[in-house]
Amino acid sequence: MKSRILPIIAVSFGLVTALQLTNLSFASAKNKADGIVETKTDKPAKPVLSDVSGDENLSEDAICLTSTMADAILAEKDRIEKQKISLNERETALEALEVKLSAQLENIQTTKSSVEAQLARMEAVASEDLDHLISMYSTMKPKKAAEIFDSMAPAFAAGFLRDMNSAKAGLIMSEMSAKQSYEISLVIANRNAAIRNASNN
Repeated sequence: MKSRILPIIAVSFGLVTALQLTNLSFASAKNKADGIVETKTDKPAKPVLSDVSGDENLSEDAICLTSTMADAILAEKDRIEKQKISLNERETALEALEVKLSAQLENIQTTKSSVEAQLARMEAVASEDLDHLISMYSTMKPKKAAEIFDSMAPAFAAGFLRDMNSAKAGLIMSEMSAKQSYEISLVIANRNAAIRNASNN
């Protein structure tokens, strides 16, 4: 009787052991299929730091910044800041130059106005001088005035005689030499010849 019981117990024990091994194999296969990997380590897993921690909407493809990328971004930011400062300095320099040029232009305009006013005064004085001379020659006796006009260049004498009273100028020219009177007459006649010819054409 005992000889029969021992083989039965041995067979039973073997079946139980085989069943347990089978269950372990199925559990291990299932874990692998679910992506669970068991690792034996005494060190805790190192946490991954992120600037967007707590965001549950992050995709699996989110990119983490490396130190090299961060350095490159900071360098680019520094370059942009320096360029901005340089542009501001140039703008300030241009504004200062514009103010300086405006002041110089204003000075030039003031100087131009002053020069034009001075020229106008000089022209007025010169015109007054000519009027005074014409008045003086007009009051002189024709023979005495003719002696003066005979010694003048024809163009210069023609200017005085042209602005005199026609009757007084005629008396003076009658006392002058024939040659001087002729040359003065040519100067006066040709003074506006170009305008007359243009009008006739």
